[in-house]
Amino acid sequence: MSFRARFILAASAWTALTGAAAVGLLLFFAHRLPDPLASHWGPSGRPDDSMSLTTLVTVTVVLMLGLAVPCLIAAIHGKALRRRQSRGFLAAAFVWAGTFVVGMTAITVWANLDATTWRAARPIHWQAFALIAVTFALGALGYLLGRFGPDESPPTAAQRPVYTPKPGQRATWVSTASNRWLVGSAYVFLAAAIVLVAAKVALGFSSGLWALAIPFTLVGILGLALSTIRVQVTEGALAIAFGPLRWPVYTVPLAQLDAAWSEERWPTEVGGWGYRGLPGGATIMLRGGECLVVRYRDGGTLAISVDDAERGAALVNGLLGSRTPTP
Repeated sequence: MSFRARFILAASAWTALTGAAAVGLLLFFAHRLPDPLASHWGPSGRPDDSMSLTTLVTVTVVLMLGLAVPCLIAAIHGKALRRRQSRGFLAAAFVWAGTFVVGMTAITVWANLDATTWRAARPIHWQAFALIAVTFALGALGYLLGRFGPDESPPTAAQRPVYTPKPGQRATWVSTASNRWLVGSAYVFLAAAIVLVAAKVALGFSSGLWALAIPFTLVGILGLALSTIRVQVTEGALAIAFGPLRWPVYTVPLAQLDAAWSEERWPTEVGGWGYRGLPGGATIMLRGGECLVVRYRDGGTLAISVDDAERGAALVNGLLGSRTPTP
């Protein structure tokens, strides 16, 4: 059996076992639970809402599937199992989801156990914080376990593209990438901020609108700044400009680089969209697919989701002037 098949089998088994454990807890103690039973606790720690046992079982199953199925789809159809880092994120998601559902169910059963009505259920205080701490701790353990196994290596020096400018020729490579969803969301937030300000200024609505308009404006500006990038390679540096105004600009001197190549990467491999910094590497992920990956002389890497990445990598390698294999 291949490593991929073993990973998917283990993840499926974990999902089935934890889901069954959560439902089993509810059914095993059903005769000692009120019906309806407390299903939500307010800030005071006292129960403030309820649902029937049948509904709670259904919600538990749906929640388990809602958390695990997207991860299973990513493992089966995506490319997230190629690298240790992305496998670690998937394993962490599986462990966190199963632990959270079982832990939440266990706390709910404990709080309702032998209560005469749902309003008489035990209060929940520190238990909620303990559940959060345990789920994230076990999720971190899942991340470490997921990193076992093969790892796709970057291309060797002989496999990397190289374009060496002719003597006297000055070569430049420029490319861009954008996330339309992020651009659209940013404009929605800015439009909402404008409407709120107009409602306050023109119609004299509550001054509390400022409390919404300001964060909406900041989110919109930040979204625009991070929704597009422009990457440029020149003889001296790799420059990454953010946003429609091409500012701010992050510059990496070519003297700090060791090699470059083109590689497909996806959000599930790096922990999501945006700027992702992890030990040994960082990624600017605006959309899945082709990325320009550069390796620093100290061994760290930077991956940038950008179009025409192979030609950009070829120019970086040509300007570095070396195809000597490196570890």
